[in-house]
Amino acid sequence: MLVLNNIFKKYGDSTAQEVKALKGVSIAFRDCEFVSILGASGCGKTTLLNIIGGLDLPSSGDFILDGVPTSSFKEKDWDAYRNSEVGFVFQQYNLIKHLSVLSNVELALTLSGVSVEERTARAKEALGKVGLSDVLHKKPNELSGGQMQRVAIARAIVNEPKILLADEPTGAIDSETSVLIMDILKEISQSRLVIMVTHNTELAEQYSTRIVKLSDGEIISDSNSYTIETKIQEKPSRKKTRLNFFTTLKLSFSNLVSKKGRSLMTVIAGSIGIICIALILAVNNGFSTYIGNFEHQSISKYPITVTASGTSSDALEESMGQSSLSSKADIGTLLGLLFDDEKGMDKYSPEEIVHIYKQLTNILQLFIKQQEKESDISAFKAYVDENFDTSVADVKYDYALNLNIYVDRDGEYKKVNPVIESDAISSLMSLFPSGSDASARERTESAISNFSVWDEMIDETSIAAQYDVIKGCLPQNMNEIVLVVDEYNSISDFTAFALAKMGLSDLIMGLFSESLDEFDTEFDDIIGKEYYVLPTSAAYLYQTETGTYSPLETEEDVAQAIEENGITLSISGIIRPKEGVKGSVNGVIGYSSDLATYILQDAASSPIVSALTAAYNDFLAETKEEIINPLSGEAITKDEYNALLEKLNVRDVNKPYRIFFFPTSVENRSKVVSFTEREKSESYALSVAVEATSLKSLMRKLFLSDLQVV
Repeated sequence: MLVLNNIFKKYGDSTAQEVKALKGVSIAFRDCEFVSILGASGCGKTTLLNIIGGLDLPSSGDFILDGVPTSSFKEKDWDAYRNSEVGFVFQQYNLIKHLSVLSNVELALTLSGVSVEERTARAKEALGKVGLSDVLHKKPNELSGGQMQRVAIARAIVNEPKILLADEPTGAIDSETSVLIMDILKEISQSRLVIMVTHNTELAEQYSTRIVKLSDGEIISDSNSYTIETKIQEKPSRKKTRLNFFTTLKLSFSNLVSKKGRSLMTVIAGSIGIICIALILAVNNGFSTYIGNFEHQSISKYPITVTASGTSSDALEESMGQSSLSSKADIGTLLGLLFDDEKGMDKYSPEEIVHIYKQLTNILQLFIKQQEKESDISAFKAYVDENFDTSVADVKYDYALNLNIYVDRDGEYKKVNPVIESDAISSLMSLFPSGSDASARERTESAISNFSVWDEMIDETSIAAQYDVIKGCLPQNMNEIVLVVDEYNSISDFTAFALAKMGLSDLIMGLFSESLDEFDTEFDDIIGKEYYVLPTSAAYLYQTETGTYSPLETEEDVAQAIEENGITLSISGIIRPKEGVKGSVNGVIGYSSDLATYILQDAASSPIVSALTAAYNDFLAETKEEIINPLSGEAITKDEYNALLEKLNVRDVNKPYRIFFFPTSVENRSKVVSFTEREKSESYALSVAVEATSLKSLMRKLFLSDLQVV
């Protein structure tokens, strides 16, 4: 039962442009009849047919289907209605050209979830009803117009719909074939409702059981009108329509195969587009990665170093060298040193005057101010630990440890750090020409005596970002160390001597040799090389006769101490700075922070340090008049006491000697400088070495002329 009650259909957004296709159409249809709708073009025939078929919705009015108002229908209800209850026959057939006749008819059953076997059987039966059993496997372009229209009818009835809608089914075929099509439609109307829109009055009168005429969107005549009292029913459940995935895949593949040329061109064009996009993204990503790596590698050459406020001549020399900035308040006074265009004067002035700007006086004022402040690097360290974002820069605390390093040379333990044995120093000093400057000899001897190739590393992740592991692996525990080589996989002769890779005689003879190729060493011979650390607690012996402590002197004492309390260090890997990177290890042997922590803790609890601090506490408590040195038993001053503590590796873990920041980018470098110069950190009276001249050069390389450098 199909009932339309006062149906209006309007098109257009505004009243002036509004077109009324249907004007209050009311009509009811019998379950089985052949209805022809006649009328001139534009009278609303096709609009009425589309509303009945669920292809369009009325602007107002009631469309009642089997007693159910369609106003309550959702989209899925309309899908199910169009698929299972309505069949469509169009003037232009609308067949899929790359599918066979049988497949075109089967497609209507696919959305209903019918099995493959049943689909094929029902499609063949429908094609048999329209007389096309002999063309099942032909393509639509191999059929005549009449045959294609019969295929369209078979497709429309294969799902056994209650309603068959035909829009000008004979409009594109000859009169003889039209009669055949009308015979088929009339036969179908014996079991279901057939509604046909046509201009052919003769065919309509000959075959239809009912003729409805429209004019200007209104019904003007109905040859066999029908009225029924509608009883509102509940909306029945309809099976959800869906297209099987494999059917979709099959249809797509068939379409591709049927249009090989177009498909190939589409694939080529799409591939070119995808490749171009991939290339753009790759170039963009590669360029970004290159710039990021360049920034990271270049910026690591210039770490930001924070120390206690400089009050020595070194600090003054750094200021004169235009390489340090100290505290937020003093930055403005040094801008003239960093950039020629920031002296507070007009550029290219026409005045015939030679101006004098402040340089030395500003530096002296800065130096005096620093002397007036009290350094508090421990408070700054606590501030860093609590507030600093480690993703901006790697942080390294330097405690200037003096590790007691020994190496086994032909069965004897020789000390190689921090002081090279005195006989070696004497031999080297003997090479100075007679009559040479004494001060030069003293400076050279001091440098050699305190030469150290050992340095603490930052964490493994940061090391991996700065260095390439060319053999072995990075340290996994405090007993493992790494050897750092330069870009030529080289270390100096003096470093090789300090690491016991060369003897003293080899070092001296090297002065007279063109090269040292004979001392080149395979990586495999370096991996596993062992050194021994004596902590402070084991580096001194208590003398019961004198009540003092003495350094280890005999080889037997050293060997016993190493065997009983020494820490064996083994080279686990060889690393090399990445191209353009200076790296954070200030030496050629890198050891872990765990080893440094162990040495510090051992020194603080060692017997000799306990004796020294007890002597100092007795002095403070005035139970003793002097500070007694437990090494010599003699009195020492407070400054000598502090120097001795430092020699014994006594450090306050909260008060490092220096703090290094290794920024990961130019932008992050500015963030680090800003962090060290915030209002809260200004009271710490620290010296922040920024190496601005080098940074300016780096910025020019990166074309970052608009970046502000602090």
